[in-house]
Amino acid sequence: VTQNRNGIYHVAGADHITLYDFALKTAEVFDLDAALIEPVPSSFLPEIAPRPPDTSFDTTKMEHELGVKPMGVIEGLTQMKAERSI
Repeated sequence: VTQNRNGIYHVAGADHITLYDFALKTAEVFDLDAALIEPVPSSFLPEIAPRPPDTSFDTTKMEHELGVKPMGVIEGLTQMKAERSI
């Protein structure tokens, strides 16, 4: 907005991971018991509409045109944990 840009920009984190891996990394950063996390196939969860197996975003345009470097999962979760304890 401040750069007066137009168009579609995909804004997402740097990592391409599954929800299961995200849950494991969340448990790791927040010192939770990862043994309680069980993977399930996507068919286990009912969907309102069909979804492709990979829904990651290409952030190249955001990075090049806006100069925004996306955070990785561990970095983002670690920052969230630090800000939570302030």
